[in-house]
Amino acid sequence: MLGSHRNRPAERALCALVATSEGRAAGWADTALEVGLELVALTRSDLWPEHWHKSRSPEVGAQWRAALATRHTDVAVVDGWSGTSDDLVRIAARAGVPSVLLLDGHEATCALGSRLRSSDGAACDAVEGLHPCLACAAAGPPRASWVPADQQPLRWMKRRMALDAEFAAARVVGARSAPHAQDLRGRGVAPPGGLHVLDSADAWRAALHAALGAGAPSVPAEGWFEARMAAEELSAWDAAARGAGPAGA
Repeated sequence: MLGSHRNRPAERALCALVATSEGRAAGWADTALEVGLELVALTRSDLWPEHWHKSRSPEVGAQWRAALATRHTDVAVVDGWSGTSDDLVRIAARAGVPSVLLLDGHEATCALGSRLRSSDGAACDAVEGLHPCLACAAAGPPRASWVPADQQPLRWMKRRMALDAEFAAARVVGARSAPHAQDLRGRGVAPPGGLHVLDSADAWRAALHAALGAGAPSVPAEGWFEARMAAEELSAWDAAARGAGPAGA
């Protein structure tokens, strides 16, 4: 449990930077004003940036690094990974900035990000795993031709490993409401430090100070080859999606 901010001695205001997508930025207006957060709306230029194959974006990573490098930042807030990139918590850690990770949607428990079965649109109560989720995700829109079927299990595992690494690097992981937090726990989300409810300005301030007190973790550096390969994959996939030929052809 995070301690109550109200019961603490006066503390200086923190400089907290929120990494979110363009589409989610508007939903932060009230919280940003009340808590004193600065938003960074990250943008992607590739096709279907929310597709689960495309969870890593060097383009977004570069924007986030630039924001962290040009602002004094005590704590980062990462608003999930939908439409952004699955390495934002670790990018902040490499810059010496601890993170609060907010799980406001379903991307942590569903590759499609919807919790709806692609076969019939019905609500899904499965705990995410390679089976049955891979077949469902592979059939979801858009039907991707850029990753051959025999390579999709590896793509699935790479995405899952990236999210697990983000959970491990985050100093506080939270949800905006108690019901959503309970739903996430029921679907197997169990971060090392627990899952907290960030439903008030007081809860947010407590989370920010807890992250600051914990400090940035040590995480492995990203190699230049990994970043280059991610960028080349996205370029090749977009070419395939535009009809320039199937991936791997």
